[in-house]
Amino acid sequence: MATPIGADHITSIVNRHLMGDIIDMAYGGNPTFFRLYNSNRRFVDGGPTIEQPVMASQFTAGGSFSDLDVLDMSPQNTLRTAAWDWKEKYVPVAFSNLTMVKLNSADSIANGVQVQVEQASMHMRDLLGTGLYSAGTDAKELDGLGLAVATSGTYAGIDRSANTWWQAKRPSALANHAALTLPVLNGLQTSVTSGGRFPTLCLTTQAIYNRIWGILQGTQQFYSVSEKDAQMASAGFNNFVFNGTPFLVDPKIPNVAAETGGQLYFLNEDFIKLAVTPLSDFRMEPFQQAFNQAAIGAKLLFTGQLLVTNPALQLAQSFTAPT
Repeated sequence: MATPIGADHITSIVNRHLMGDIIDMAYGGNPTFFRLYNSNRRFVDGGPTIEQPVMASQFTAGGSFSDLDVLDMSPQNTLRTAAWDWKEKYVPVAFSNLTMVKLNSADSIANGVQVQVEQASMHMRDLLGTGLYSAGTDAKELDGLGLAVATSGTYAGIDRSANTWWQAKRPSALANHAALTLPVLNGLQTSVTSGGRFPTLCLTTQAIYNRIWGILQGTQQFYSVSEKDAQMASAGFNNFVFNGTPFLVDPKIPNVAAETGGQLYFLNEDFIKLAVTPLSDFRMEPFQQAFNQAAIGAKLLFTGQLLVTNPALQLAQSFTAPT
């Protein structure tokens, strides 16, 4: 039975008024996905896997010689291939026929279908933002930073125990946030700095960010408001810079049991890509009529993978719970 909206003289003759926008109360910040998708997205047409040749070692031959010395002309075997499986995600958008009828009103403040499609895109970004930190426990999930920035196991088909050059930096956990000082922070940063290669981004939790922000206040030579990344700033992601590296808070960073105080990542984005196929880059399928229901539905699709092509220049520092 229908329930009348009007319960008295006023509510019976005055239309309800809804503000002409919809407020997002469900999704939090997602800076890492925003940054990688907008700056480090690389289109890959297809193939059974995504492959990347990597230089695993230096030449063992070559050097000085004199006159008719016999020269070592041995072929050099220095390249390996890293390979990643494609990973897929979907978000459904569905409506019953009755819902479509109710949405078909001149008093609607927004197009109901468009709102659902926009929220599906938000939800997809949220799923991918979480997946960027996956540790590889879910075979269907992205090969996230938890797996890529590690010192053991197999990553991209390469066993780290037999190929130490493929290991990331993962120092022992610090006792708590208070153990993070400027010398410690500088040491972490320089441990993944090699020549002109240095971390281009630091991601961490709000608690660790606050700790670093506090200790930088008395040393202005280390601290400045970041104007380096106008894209991030325009999207509302505040950050500061330490030794040329911008720091960002990402609420997606997980707290696992052994690292209840949070984590800090120093990343070199020159060696991080978000591979995406053009066939499934937030592709919305056409709506289809259900066979045995009065309803229509479609799927928003994404197919891609996170590629870290030089783990040795990436670092993850964990912290135990603050005392």
